[in-house]
Amino acid sequence: YTTNEAYSFDGSNDDVTTGSIDLSGVTALTFAVWINLDSIQSTSTLIHIGTTNDELSLNYDVNQDGFTAFEKINGNFDFSGSTSDVLAGNWNHVVGTYQEAGDIEVYLNGSLGNSGTMDGAISNLGDFTISIGSRNSSSDFASGDIDDARIYGKALSNTEVSNLYNTGSI
Repeated sequence: YTTNEAYSFDGSNDDVTTGSIDLSGVTALTFAVWINLDSIQSTSTLIHIGTTNDELSLNYDVNQDGFTAFEKINGNFDFSGSTSDVLAGNWNHVVGTYQEAGDIEVYLNGSLGNSGTMDGAISNLGDFTISIGSRNSSSDFASGDIDDARIYGKALSNTEVSNLYNTGSI
């Protein structure tokens, strides 16, 4: 990886992981990323935090109509899917916002795609590793380029998401 270049993922075993992040007491999060998929696979994970029973993730999921933001707390899933078709070989800016016992929203290229209601509490998640390009370094590997992956400790507003897409800052 060189500054001002995207990470390239092969869809079979590539990802980037960080050290543990403590989400105790966090009540809202935003994942944001630029993605250029080489191919449309069943599920391609863009950013993931969590374990088998407790997780937050931003994905491309063929079965959920495009880009999805989801959370699973104590084994219970809540989804918010994008309503836009995405073609392989094109850059897209994808944002997922998560609010404590509130909305999950997914944005595509600065516009709200869809929203849903989250039943669980982010603040109960605790310490987890962040994965970019896979789900826990074990499945749903992305195939393509991922750039400018960001995590914010709040749910960005519609205006902030639009600003991030258009200018690169909130």
